[in-house]
Amino acid sequence: MDKKISELISELRVDLGLSKAEFSRKLGLAWASPDHWERGLTVPSTENIDNLVLVFNISAEKEEELRSALKGHKYNKAIGVRGPLAEPKEPMESRLVRIEK
Repeated sequence: MDKKISELISELRVDLGLSKAEFSRKLGLAWASPDHWERGLTVPSTENIDNLVLVFNISAEKEEELRSALKGHKYNKAIGVRGPLAEPKEPMESRLVRIEK
């Protein structure tokens, strides 16, 4: 049985040993965004999935599982969820800027 995106993201965070606040901070997002993903209130954009893959070094298999779980989600104007989600128009590397500390 295929898992929901909310379950996959929750499992990923727990497997990484991160609190919701730490997980959000590493992704550069407000705490509520990943929390809403885990509770099934919203789904991440493809850009957020790209960021998850890069920031947490997610395997190709796990990435495909996340992307497959996103397919078919409808746009929800009330909470701003985009869908069905399209693939990015350009590679994520060209849109991401890493900040060195």
